[in-house]
Amino acid sequence: MKSSYFIIFIFFIVVIYGVFKKVNVYDSFINGIKEGAISVINMFSFILTFMIAINLLNSSGLIDYFVNKFDIKFIDLLIQMIVRPFSSSSSLSIMMSIYEKYGVDSIYGVLSTFIHSVSDTTFYIITFYYGSIGIKPSLKLILSGLLVNVIGSILSVLVMYFL
Repeated sequence: MKSSYFIIFIFFIVVIYGVFKKVNVYDSFINGIKEGAISVINMFSFILTFMIAINLLNSSGLIDYFVNKFDIKFIDLLIQMIVRPFSSSSSLSIMMSIYEKYGVDSIYGVLSTFIHSVSDTTFYIITFYYGSIGIKPSLKLILSGLLVNVIGSILSVLVMYFL
């Protein structure tokens, strides 16, 4: 309830600042909306391609194959480590299933939270942000992003092991 007052307060501060700087606030607002709409239209093809790729991965049965092939107690965590660079929502749903299976305060629940928090959706960031502004991602960029995810996952396991 009080946050809505804060938004209105920010709105009025921006308008008052624009008036003092002698800027046509309405025209600036309209131009910002136009530029934002163009950015969204430019990003749409990258978002659609990424969503199709994630749905193909989920529907291919590859993840289920690995779950059934390896009878490891922490297979959910390994799958989360693999899926996280591709999709935050998939990683979040795996984390929620780990919470339901083992509990939030269990070692698996806390480790899943660490994995979800310290790593990022590398491929999403590269395809979405770099693709929308026309930068061709290099192999070094992709490998450095994946390396950061691997280091974060290893550090998560080490922190949980020594706690």
